[in-house]
Amino acid sequence: MTVVKKVGSYVPWYLYRMGEIYSIEGGTATIKGITDFIRNRDILRRYYVNYRYNSDVNRYNIIQADPFMITKEVRYKDRYISPGVVYDGPWDQLVSDFTDRIIPRSLINHFENGVDWKHTKYYQKMKMRVRYGREYRGCSSIENLPKYFESYDKLFEHIKSNGYELTSDLEEGDKITEVGVSIGRKGKLYWQREGQHRLMIAQILGIEKIPVQVTIRHKKWQAIRDRIKSADRLDALDEEIVQHLNHPDLVDITPEPWLLSE
Repeated sequence: MTVVKKVGSYVPWYLYRMGEIYSIEGGTATIKGITDFIRNRDILRRYYVNYRYNSDVNRYNIIQADPFMITKEVRYKDRYISPGVVYDGPWDQLVSDFTDRIIPRSLINHFENGVDWKHTKYYQKMKMRVRYGREYRGCSSIENLPKYFESYDKLFEHIKSNGYELTSDLEEGDKITEVGVSIGRKGKLYWQREGQHRLMIAQILGIEKIPVQVTIRHKKWQAIRDRIKSADRLDALDEEIVQHLNHPDLVDITPEPWLLSE
């Protein structure tokens, strides 16, 4: 009964979202949204994520990653996830292109193709959200939108002039403050949550490294971390593991002499 209630509590919000997606994106995107709704509900979550524990890594740790490593997003979303957990299951195989999202695609159209914000799908989405006085991303009316989008023009120029900076000083807590990524079984970085504007701007500007926080590691990837930590010499590691030694999530535990030349 509890699970049914929890699933039911999301239904009105998702019905609203499906109508919104249909009006902006069309039928194909709506079907994808319905599929994601079903896959993300607790009633089916055990299939996609069937094992969970905490990683050995400090959950507030920041790693430096090439933003161009993050080209896909994981379509499994858990609103209540804390950073630094390990999940088993096929969640890292249910992915889509990061630039298929409305926000990254709209940033590309605006900053690379010169499209006015008002003609982007992001603007239309925001306009629809606030049209009836519903607050969304700090905007409660259409009059707020020009200032909202101007803030991203300023962010773009700031990063272009000053480089990419940490968003804030991290403190103990479960909040993701940087670009949140998950790491699949083979070390692939996926966008998970937070920072999609900054990630896309970094890619547009060709920034080489950005700070990211890891929200989820696949159990098989965590096993690679564990194997490296327990090894006392390089030749004790399998070749499959050795090829990952320069991975941004492994350099903190890999002895410097073992690192491969770039």
